[in-house]
Amino acid sequence: MDSIALHTTPGIPQHKKPVVALVTAGVEMDVLGLAYDEFTDSQRKQVIAVHPREVNFKEGIIDAFAHGTIKKPETTFGNVKADVLALKDLTYKRLNFCSLILGSSWNDSPADARIAATRRMIITKFRHVRTATPSTRAARLSLKQISVWDLVR
Repeated sequence: MDSIALHTTPGIPQHKKPVVALVTAGVEMDVLGLAYDEFTDSQRKQVIAVHPREVNFKEGIIDAFAHGTIKKPETTFGNVKADVLALKDLTYKRLNFCSLILGSSWNDSPADARIAATRRMIITKFRHVRTATPSTRAARLSLKQISVWDLVR
C-alpha cells in the first residue's frame, strides 16, 4: 500500500521498505524517463516486449491524471497533479503554500509582536512588585503602568 501512496512523494520511498523504492523507481523510469540512460537499448526493448507502451503514452497518461483529478482539484495541493491540472484545465487555480501561510487567521503582525513583548515585560515587572514592601509596591506599579501605556501608544 505504501508503494502506491508514496511513489509520487520525492525523498520518502528510498527510506521505506525496498518494494516502495522499487515501485517508485519503476514509475520514474516508465513515466518520467528517469535513469533512462542507465539501461541499455536491449534492456529497454526487453521490458517493452513484455509491457508495451501505448502510442502517445505521454499525452495519454497526462490525460488520465487530469481525468482523475479534474472534479476534485483540492486533492492536487502539494503534489504533481497540480501540474497536470495547470496544463489541462484552463479554469484551475493552483493553491500557493506561501499564500496560505500569509493569509492564515493568525494575527502576528509587528503591532501584535509589540503587544506580546509588552505583556512579557508587565509579567516580568509584576514579579518584582510582588516581592516589594507595600509602600514601594504602589510606586513601582504606577511607574510600570506609565511605561506600559507609553509602549502601547
